[in-house]
Amino acid sequence: MKIIKRALLWVSIMLVLELMINAAGALMIRGASDTMASSLKGYSKKTEMMLHPTVIDNTDGKAKTNGLAALAVRALLSDGRLYNHTNFGYNFLFLNFTMEQSVVFFDENGTTQVSSGVFNIAYEDRGGKTDYFRYPLGLIDVKELCAQSNAKELYSALEKRQFDSIRLDEYSVDEDFIVRPKKLTFLDSDKNAIQSFEFPCEGEIKTGDCYYVYDVLANGEQMRNATTTLYKKMKDVYDGAQKTDKTAKEFMKAVDFSQSRQDLTKTSVGFAAVKVKHVETYDGSAMTFALRFNYIKGVILYTIIFAVILTAILLPIWIHKDRKIQNSYY
Repeated sequence: MKIIKRALLWVSIMLVLELMINAAGALMIRGASDTMASSLKGYSKKTEMMLHPTVIDNTDGKAKTNGLAALAVRALLSDGRLYNHTNFGYNFLFLNFTMEQSVVFFDENGTTQVSSGVFNIAYEDRGGKTDYFRYPLGLIDVKELCAQSNAKELYSALEKRQFDSIRLDEYSVDEDFIVRPKKLTFLDSDKNAIQSFEFPCEGEIKTGDCYYVYDVLANGEQMRNATTTLYKKMKDVYDGAQKTDKTAKEFMKAVDFSQSRQDLTKTSVGFAAVKVKHVETYDGSAMTFALRFNYIKGVILYTIIFAVILTAILLPIWIHKDRKIQNSYY
């Protein structure tokens, strides 16, 4: 009975300490969560251009884009994870965390194929550094690509990073500007073919040698956080569904199209996590997003530290008390 009471006392104190640890972590993460949430707000203004883009007739050469630039933005705002895992010392500040992000675009008529998911941009290369933004062909649905039987082979080749660019040799594109690759080719820096991958593809097949999949890796950038690479996007798909996916879709119910402008953000704290969800409207268009910051490493570290300290304090007291009681019998 004595052991049970002492165990309950130890557990009770640790639970209080755990709540304090979790609250401290949430406070430290709040700055990062506020910054990230602010960076995602306002894109409801571009919802119409993402869901129902219109190609610009540029026969006179005056237009700076082909009208599909918003699709490049949609690719940037794909669902995915970011890993802020640096040196061990950052655990003491709860700054070694994983962030999940899910974004949904929709309007009064509902959703389309580009409303939610993981996307990469396919574009026409005209020799400019911003061609992926100015001349997109459409979006590659990465989840759909990962479902192909030979997608793992492509993924393994992407991980090795032994290529300079990815050419889109053959493809089809549908009414929502979803691009489905039929043949992809890895090229070296001199545009020589290294390796090709072919996939089943329905629809009208288009060919060319000036179409590419946007895939850029900055020098020294970690592959797991390189959001501009096809590898990172495929990894996010293979890592499975995120908790934020469900949250973002459920929060669509909070939209109020009767308001021409709606802006609602809710932040909550869970165990080793800060969660943010947001909904906004703009003249009949809407977006929701959900973020989840998991700082479990910092919580585990402080839990171990306080458990050791608490045990070191209570154990000598209990031993001394037991000896005192034992000596009283003599």
